[in-house]
Amino acid sequence: MTTENNNNHIFGSFSVRENWPELCIIFFVVLYPFGEIMHVALLPFLYFLLRHGVERDVWMKPYFSIASLFLIPLLLSSITALVLKRHIEIILQWACYIALGAALIAILRRRINEDLLIYCVAALVLFATLDGLVQFLFGVNFFGNPLIAGRVSGVFYPHLKLSVDLAHLSPFVFEALRRYARSEGIRQFAWLLIVPLALVIFLGGNRSGWLTFFVISVLYTVFLLYRREFPVKVFLIGLMAAIVSVYVSIKVSPGIEERVNRTMLVFSGDSNALNRASSHRMAVFDAAKTVIAEYPWLGVGESGFDEAVVPLGIDPKEVRGDDRRLRHAHFNLLDVPLQTGIVGLIAYLLAFLWLLVRVWQAARHPNAMSFAMAAGVAVAMMPINMHYSFYDVRHASLSLVFLMLSFVYLPAAGAKSKN
Repeated sequence: MTTENNNNHIFGSFSVRENWPELCIIFFVVLYPFGEIMHVALLPFLYFLLRHGVERDVWMKPYFSIASLFLIPLLLSSITALVLKRHIEIILQWACYIALGAALIAILRRRINEDLLIYCVAALVLFATLDGLVQFLFGVNFFGNPLIAGRVSGVFYPHLKLSVDLAHLSPFVFEALRRYARSEGIRQFAWLLIVPLALVIFLGGNRSGWLTFFVISVLYTVFLLYRREFPVKVFLIGLMAAIVSVYVSIKVSPGIEERVNRTMLVFSGDSNALNRASSHRMAVFDAAKTVIAEYPWLGVGESGFDEAVVPLGIDPKEVRGDDRRLRHAHFNLLDVPLQTGIVGLIAYLLAFLWLLVRVWQAARHPNAMSFAMAAGVAVAMMPINMHYSFYDVRHASLSLVFLMLSFVYLPAAGAKSKN
């Protein structure tokens, strides 16, 4: 395995034959903004799985235990799923990603070039950041995609999900900068690259992305303080630059200013203002609670929300305020029981608790790689996440989460092999 003390070569030893798994993951991230074609990058893992299978050892047991907490509730909720075809599609997607995660563990726990993986993914995230800044400043990005109502979409145009996905991938950037800036001197100022990343996440206008990035930033700052690697001077410079950048961007972008003002209505205490601040999600929450009360144990399955409300006398158009479907509850703590009932909620909370324990263990050791990946998964899974359906693999970025979930085991496996 690549160690943190290898400062002679930023990627350590490298060969395509040995490092094809890392290259596949990097290629996956490259293709991710362009839709389902991203799965082409994972085909070599599937080939490995079919040819070699998966060894039964001490590291596979906890992995499949956690995976079962996601898959079993989905299987059980098939009994009451209202849109069975879509629900079965989701089950198959989860099963495939669980299998691929097992293949990743089997391959990468024996050999992994951590620097190659971390630096390349971080570089892709920073390129998407630069692309987003160009789009905001000049009206179009490198690919000719325009702004959408003053909000940055970057490589994800026309979908406004840049903010969320950059936030979910930010642990790779934090860990790359920590590795690069370990030594004293000018390298410490590499931390200032967090400022444009934070700015583009803000300019994306997605409040779930804001929240996700904020939590990851706080967690990693505490971790750096614990490791005594916290660059105080650079942090203060970066904080001032971030405040000025955000203030200027609000003043020059009416779309962002309107979104910030609407978000601030949360503190008004008025129920109507709160509903407006949350983009009519208070009505969605109320509708979800009604459906959960009607289907308490196994839920209504993936995409069953829209089908469930009509028999209960609820008009989906009034709930959403437009003609879009009610696909999910926009709140993990409601979305999970909505789709898989109390059974799924218990399993979800157990999995989330386990991940929090992993974050704590990685921080105490401390193991930076394990901490970054485990924290990334935990934040993506946190109960207050309000953006996508928890079980929708593609749109909830859970494909990336499963890759991270696999990496959680790598440092521990590497440590065991050394001992």
